[in-house]
Amino acid sequence: MTRFRIEELAAWTQIDDDDEEGVTAFLAPGGVWMPMIGANTERIKSLRAHAEAVCAMTGKPVELVSFVKVAANPQDVILPPGWPVCPDCGMHRPEQKYPWSPTPCLNEYHTVTS
Repeated sequence: MTRFRIEELAAWTQIDDDDEEGVTAFLAPGGVWMPMIGANTERIKSLRAHAEAVCAMTGKPVELVSFVKVAANPQDVILPPGWPVCPDCGMHRPEQKYPWSPTPCLNEYHTVTS
């Protein structure tokens, strides 16, 4: 079975009047604001009409930007108590919870030799 992993995110963004950039959102049914962000092409394409509507309403450009996954710093990973970690770098060791994972450690720059 192939497991889904987020390797890249894309988001529709816009610069506001204060020259701050943010992820655009739309009001979904039920009164919930939905950020226009996705991890696959179909999701991003499905949000284009909403991005065009935001552009028309605000009179400002809306841009599609991508973010690529990079190795996390150990201090940026929050683990539950008792979760297995790499003894060398302190990162989560997915093979202990997820045997199908191809990497010994979430830190892609660290190779466990044991």
